Amino acid sequence: MMQDPSPFAEANFALEHTRFMNVEGLVEFLLLHVAGMDLTDPQTKDTPARFVKALHELTTAEEFEFTTFDVDVDQMIIVKDINFASLCKHHVLPFTGTCHVGYVSDGKIAGISKIPRLVSRCAAGLSTQEELTDMIALALESHLHPQGVAVVMEAQHTCMSIRGARSSGVTRTMSITGVYKDHSRQAKMEFLEGIR
Repeated sequence: MMQDPSPFAEANFALEHTRFMNVEGLVEFLLLHVAGMDLTDPQTKDTPARFVKALHELTTAEEFEFTTFDVDVDQMIIVKDINFASLCKHHVLPFTGTCHVGYVSDGKIAGISKIPRLVSRCAAGLSTQEELTDMIALALESHLHPQGVAVVMEAQHTCMSIRGARSSGVTRTMSITGVYKDHSRQAKMEFLEGIR
């Protein structure tokens, strides 16, 4: 037969419960009780606060103005090898890699630095690689109204490489619109050749 907890045990539980009522306290609880981390070590005592700060940085999109220019240009623009990092919404673990973006202008072009900024902004947060690829393509469509957009993302997922299957590999996703979908034209082949 189980005994009723002593008033001392109840007081300790109440104290511990109150201590873990803020975000850093919740992280401290997880690190202590799930990961078994010694939070009395001088190197790890600030780890809960660092974790919260890092998570905030990885999920907060940097605001910027997507500058465009009206031009008399009808050509393909490609920006390749854009590094990105995002968090998998299934395991809250990072996936990182490169993004390649192409679009065929229709009288409007983007400031060239805006493409990597857009990728970084979309990558901030929790998503899947498939959703992220579509999100970037849709954002470019919205800002530029081009003849077509192509986005290819290649990433390694730590949710697969350090847990579960414990196997590394590169996942490739592609989102294409407009002329890139038209098989009677060569836009898709030119883009894929351009990012090789």
